[in-house]
Amino acid sequence: MRKGTILVGLLMATQASATGISPYLPFNTSPVIEKHVENLIALTSGTSLTKPYKAADIHQRLVQIKQSHPRLYQQLSHYLGRYKKRSGVTLASVELSDSDSEVSSPLTNQFGQTTTDKATFKLHGFHFFTPYVYVSQGATQVITSEDKVDTQQVNTHLGMGVDYLQLDVGYRPHWLSPMQYSNGILTTHASPSPSVTLSNSAPISPLNIRYELFQQRLNKTNGIAGQGNEVFKSPRLSGLHIGLSPLDSLSLGFNQILQYAGDGYDYGFDDHLTSIFAPQQLEAPNGTSVGYHMTSISGRWNQQQFINTSLYGEVYRNETQGAVNASEATGHSYGIHLPALMDFGLTLTVEHTSLSGEWYGNPIVQNGYQDSGLNLGHYGWNASLQEMEHWVINTTAPIWNSHYLDITAKTTDYSGTDATTSTPFNNNVAELNIGYSIATKKGLWTLRFIAGDNANESEYQRISLSYEW
Repeated sequence: MRKGTILVGLLMATQASATGISPYLPFNTSPVIEKHVENLIALTSGTSLTKPYKAADIHQRLVQIKQSHPRLYQQLSHYLGRYKKRSGVTLASVELSDSDSEVSSPLTNQFGQTTTDKATFKLHGFHFFTPYVYVSQGATQVITSEDKVDTQQVNTHLGMGVDYLQLDVGYRPHWLSPMQYSNGILTTHASPSPSVTLSNSAPISPLNIRYELFQQRLNKTNGIAGQGNEVFKSPRLSGLHIGLSPLDSLSLGFNQILQYAGDGYDYGFDDHLTSIFAPQQLEAPNGTSVGYHMTSISGRWNQQQFINTSLYGEVYRNETQGAVNASEATGHSYGIHLPALMDFGLTLTVEHTSLSGEWYGNPIVQNGYQDSGLNLGHYGWNASLQEMEHWVINTTAPIWNSHYLDITAKTTDYSGTDATTSTPFNNNVAELNIGYSIATKKGLWTLRFIAGDNANESEYQRISLSYEW
């Protein structure tokens, strides 16, 4: 009853003057336009701390930069025009790639895609039945190195409600962090899975209160402990975000997730609500631990007094009951984004993530905080690690006219104990990602080269050519 009262309260928060709902911008699918959006976020006030961004929110904050950054204003205004219709295509792209790597490595936060995939086709669009009901379609087809066709639904969902209370049912991605390149709590490294999400596209009250709560059904996995044995079931993932802006330049947020074996224990509707609002109170029928529980406090500070600067970060805490040394686990991420370092549009981003201790271990799910073998949290962590230091540096700049160069360098230091030999190890891996893009009136052409090595000390190289509208 208590959780139902909270939902009724959210419904009552919607006002008679509330407007319709909003579709979402592409997320981890369109690097150039997403960098423009991040520049806008860094230059405006009362910003969201989660992704994907809602088109309505981005459109409303454009007015803040109309005079100060006219070029960025024009670029985003032109792009957002495709969202101002009743229906339309928002993204159409094709990418052809080649790799000489013998071992396939996952592309970071690319929904399970790998370095050895041969081709990727994406088509995203939407249709509004009314201002309060719409359907979003985000189909991705991947031709793998074995010439198999893998079809994914990225951002395919049904949306309904009003701007203060939007319900999304389907394959909507979740990213509970202000970080751009990765974070410790929830990312898009694994393939999409279906979820039910409640959120608001219009901030509530002068404090710009934002919320997001969801429950996600992960893919089936073996090794789920239940009633004294191991079963083959689909774990559930519940999440909650509450954010506000006590100052125009400062946004703060609280996040929590719980990965638990939802359909392996005959949980009821009230139990699923408990997993979102009070996961520490959820109990397994056999008296064991429920699953993996994690919280974080996030924040962003934007200042435009001297050099336009956005500082952001978060602190993580492992709240898992019954996990050995969970209380000793420490983790944090922080970043700095300079959206207009020089007059011609140079941007610079530096991010760092540190994790140490026990992370992503689930007492109920043998494979831990994963979905189909890929991390739901930071892509670089694995069960044998005791410490990880991860750095990302990106710079993006227009070369001339509509030519863009973006360079991203990543480095990760690992230390831990080998699970087979029980011997300690220290590794360092790195990746270089260089993209050269040409924007035309009919679309964006990008030539991209990626080279690096992974935690298994396997090297990989990938070159790709893509066209995007």
